[in-house]
Amino acid sequence: ALAAILLLMGSFTTFKTLMPTLMGGFAHDRAQADLDALLHGGVDPGPVLMDLFSHPQLLSALEWNYSVAWTALAFLPIFFVLVQTDRLRLRYCLTFVLVWSVLGNLVACLFLSAGPAFYGQVTGDAARFGALMQGLDGRMVSAFQDYLWQNYLEGAAGLGTGISAFPSLHVGMAMMNALFLREFNRIAGLAGFAYVAVIIVTSALLGWHYLIDGYVSVAVVLILHAALNRAFAGRATAPAAADVTPCPSPARS
Repeated sequence: ALAAILLLMGSFTTFKTLMPTLMGGFAHDRAQADLDALLHGGVDPGPVLMDLFSHPQLLSALEWNYSVAWTALAFLPIFFVLVQTDRLRLRYCLTFVLVWSVLGNLVACLFLSAGPAFYGQVTGDAARFGALMQGLDGRMVSAFQDYLWQNYLEGAAGLGTGISAFPSLHVGMAMMNALFLREFNRIAGLAGFAYVAVIIVTSALLGWHYLIDGYVSVAVVLILHAALNRAFAGRATAPAAADVTPCPSPARS
């Protein structure tokens, strides 16, 4: 299972890197940014969040959480599930695979966008998110965004490469784990959902996503989770082959 996950990650990155070529570029940024602003009082949320959370130490903490802490929280649970939790093992692994493939590849490819960080490059309108990106200039996140854009221009695949904003895989993984945490413990589930909210806000603050990217991720993961719950509930109630008593042949006159 762990070897399969490594193959999944490699396939995911390869396909993500190819998506702009397959779709002819990033065609949906203007529409997604406009919808995002429409849903939030006619203003782009990212620059507003930068005004609220621009303290350097706070930004550093949010950057660390979004990169280092999120990575640990996204990938460590599956090791625990594989070795400790028979009850959830198959359902968790299937959800994990579907979140990465459906959310991170299929939906992302169909509605490919680059996000606020690259809005100026893909639309020619550098002013719209200029204040947001200026607030991030010189920070770790800005350096990684430069790395991604350079790899995109060169058509190169490397560690963590590939650009796609809609929907947010960061939010999707956090939401998936929050839903499973809720099955273990109500308080742990509430903490998981609070973390989802932090990731949604941080994704827009750091220029990676529009807020609607996170909203759609939450909705898609809820659908996937409910569908798999329903499928596994049906499996659990179906009689096993060994438990079925064969009917005797009807008597013949």
